[in-house]
Amino acid sequence: MKKTRLIAMAAACALSITASALLVSGNEPGYDAAGDPLVSLSYITEILTPAYDAKIAEMEKKVNAFSMQMSAQAAEITQLKAENAALKEEIANREAEAAEGWQVIYLEQGAKLLAKSPMEVILRTGTAIVVSITSNGINDITDGTELYNAVEVPTFHCLLVPRGDDGRGIQVTSEGAYIMVRGEHEIVK
Repeated sequence: MKKTRLIAMAAACALSITASALLVSGNEPGYDAAGDPLVSLSYITEILTPAYDAKIAEMEKKVNAFSMQMSAQAAEITQLKAENAALKEEIANREAEAAEGWQVIYLEQGAKLLAKSPMEVILRTGTAIVVSITSNGINDITDGTELYNAVEVPTFHCLLVPRGDDGRGIQVTSEGAYIMVRGEHEIVK
């Protein structure tokens, strides 16, 4: 029993010496509280919170700018898709028109055949004159010449109106005329 008591006393002495050494070293004159990792409430409210709020506000601005940019790009994509669909439809219409080929039409005296897009015309019977409200005429592909306003259209000559919707075409001057036409056109009586 003496031995156990001796060991217990030695352990108690060692523990008290260690505790005293720790207390003395914590109160040394070289101790600096600024290096203490504890954070006070005033530090959080006066320094950390405003810094985090500023960073959050900056990130929100960036997110809003990015969101606006994405919205603008989405609108542009929608517009481009609509333009693409319109172009596809126009191509399909032009291909269908080209597949139709030549049409034979009969026009009475005074009727005008005007180009809405590039158009080819062959006067088969009757007489007609060139109609052109611009200084440009109609190309006579057969002769390699240009026919201007009020010039008589030769029969069996292939005429080309290179652009449409500018008032160029032909007007029948005889009682009636058969005309072959290829391309989008309108008849004005």
